[in-house]
Amino acid sequence: MSKIIPSFITETLDAAQASHKALAGHNEHYHLLRAIKEHGEPKVHQALVERIASRDNLNIVAATTAVNVMFQNTKDASEGRGVCRMVREELNAHMKQTDVVLATAK
Repeated sequence: MSKIIPSFITETLDAAQASHKALAGHNEHYHLLRAIKEHGEPKVHQALVERIASRDNLNIVAATTAVNVMFQNTKDASEGRGVCRMVREELNAHMKQTDVVLATAK
């Protein structure tokens, strides 16, 4: 019982922090999609390449790659083709199987 409460609190705080960060990410995706709708993909892409290159001190090729990944991730998520949830669930299932094997071995 003494381990259950701290574990519950830790899991709750972790979930709250992840939700807060996810909301910030969602906000970024929203603004990217709106900018594309309002100004067109090529113009937004170029502006982002310039901003990322300046912000992160990257050359144009590296900044272009970063923006390409950003665009693809946003498109995938907005079209329901994200893979993060699936990967998390698979990793959690694998972790639970490992825990069962370890508990059985004791």
